[in-house]
Amino acid sequence: MFIEDVTLADCTRVRPGKTMTKVWRLKNAGAVPWKGYSLRRLDVTQQADQCQTIPDVPIKDTQPGETVDIRTVITTPKKPGLCYVRFKMVDASGAVVFPGSRPINFQIIVDGN
Repeated sequence: MFIEDVTLADCTRVRPGKTMTKVWRLKNAGAVPWKGYSLRRLDVTQQADQCQTIPDVPIKDTQPGETVDIRTVITTPKKPGLCYVRFKMVDASGAVVFPGSRPINFQIIVDGN
């Protein structure tokens, strides 16, 4: 379950060509431990005009009821625009864990001013 954006709230304005860390806070609200899970980027073929991230963001093993902060490094494109990047949680075998749920995402504005 998504709890909050710890860093880079949606529509945060950032400069072109900047590298920063995005942190989400999630809670394991189920009954199964998250072991070997990651967030897999949905648009894996990254274009030059998109924010760049690693394709699979590891999630620390998380027991039911625990919260976890998930971090990834983002590099913004060199030109202004909107970065909207989506991830789905996958298990250790690569299978999507919650196929019907909304993706975990970030949305930032790359501002040249």
